[in-house]
Amino acid sequence: MAITNYGELKTAVAEWVNREDDDEILARVPDFIRMAEARIYRELRCPANEATVASDSYSTSAGAPLPADYLEMRSVRWDGIVLDRISDRDNRQYLAGETPRYFARRGSYLRLYPTPSSAGELELNYWQDQSGLSADSDTCNVLAVAPDLYLYASLIEAEPFLENEARLPLWQHKYQQALEQIQDMAERDELSGGVMAVRSAY
Repeated sequence: MAITNYGELKTAVAEWVNREDDDEILARVPDFIRMAEARIYRELRCPANEATVASDSYSTSAGAPLPADYLEMRSVRWDGIVLDRISDRDNRQYLAGETPRYFARRGSYLRLYPTPSSAGELELNYWQDQSGLSADSDTCNVLAVAPDLYLYASLIEAEPFLENEARLPLWQHKYQQALEQIQDMAERDELSGGVMAVRSAY
């Protein structure tokens, strides 16, 4: 069956562990998927979970809040100029001037150095956490391009609960294989400047 949304993913997980008529297991499937999402977004970095936001609002005292779905920064631009990353602990030597050339993370905020003396556009390109599927119709970019990754990660979480560890190495291998294929495609895309299209392998 096709897996295009959260409802179809739940159904597929139950079918693949052969427990689609077991109410106790059906009630646990959302937990398996939540743990699978945590695993996926700790590891996955590809165009499907890449996002860009722009803002003309920057607080000179606090900085700019990071997006709620922020995982890791790819690049930061101020008025179209790419900034270099520094550690916020070592910012003193970068304070002089009026135009930002560097950025650093401080907690859940992004700080620019030197602090901008006038308004400008701040653009963040970052890796995005797309977890949190809840309604049956919910979907996301990663699920759309790599449903196999979601399925195998969910099965990794399901099998120990079912006391069926014998199948665990199979799903771990399939998950790792899918993850590596996606990452390899992302790397080739980065080098070639093309558009990534991931084929479902499940």
